[in-house]
Amino acid sequence: MPQLFIDIGNSCTKVLLDTGGQHQRFQATTLASVLTDIPSAPDTIWISDVSPAHCQQAHATLLQKTWCMPLYRPSLTAHGKYLPTCYAHDQLGIDRWLALLACRQQVQPPFVVVDYGTAITLDVVDTSGTHQGGYILPGLPLMRAALQQQTGITNFTPERQEPHLAQDTGSAIAQGGQLAITGLIHQMMQTLPDTTALCLSGGHSKSLLPYLQVPAICLDDLVLHGLIQIARLEASDSTGI
Repeated sequence: MPQLFIDIGNSCTKVLLDTGGQHQRFQATTLASVLTDIPSAPDTIWISDVSPAHCQQAHATLLQKTWCMPLYRPSLTAHGKYLPTCYAHDQLGIDRWLALLACRQQVQPPFVVVDYGTAITLDVVDTSGTHQGGYILPGLPLMRAALQQQTGITNFTPERQEPHLAQDTGSAIAQGGQLAITGLIHQMMQTLPDTTALCLSGGHSKSLLPYLQVPAICLDDLVLHGLIQIARLEASDSTGI
């Protein structure tokens, strides 16, 4: 039974088509663009969509026009039992929660997930598998945009990417931002048990590796894998397996 899993983020759309265990992955800037690459119609669609409400409605309409079939959206109300959280349920993005769910399938708790996309989220899951909370901060492109809008700085092209005292403005901004991010990660890790694993995900996550002073595991497409996990859990619950 072909299943389509869709992750609509702030800057790109990722899609995974599962045809009986065979996975095909697609990515584009918009849902309309990526749908043209899907080779066959799925039987069910699972979607995580963090775009504004009017965009979510447009995406749902597009999917219904393309394939008239069930569209499933995970929610903490319906699926929170699979990974408990102490975070305010009405404020926790479903993409963050799905990433934690997927990570738990690959890494033994406790762990920290740092998802570095347009924004950066840092989330802690304790030994019991409960999400305790976390932090949010802007990614480096947003930091640069804030400086550009609020100051007279015009040079944003770094000459050096590695951690080092910068000698040009672009490098100072790039390295300062990365060190601010990794500084928070290091401070967080120091407050957690020594057995806590650090997991990195998101399009910019690997750029943090030269700045980190602790081991890290890089995991790709956590939101998509979280959607797959929800679909499997729901199927198991419905069949009593």
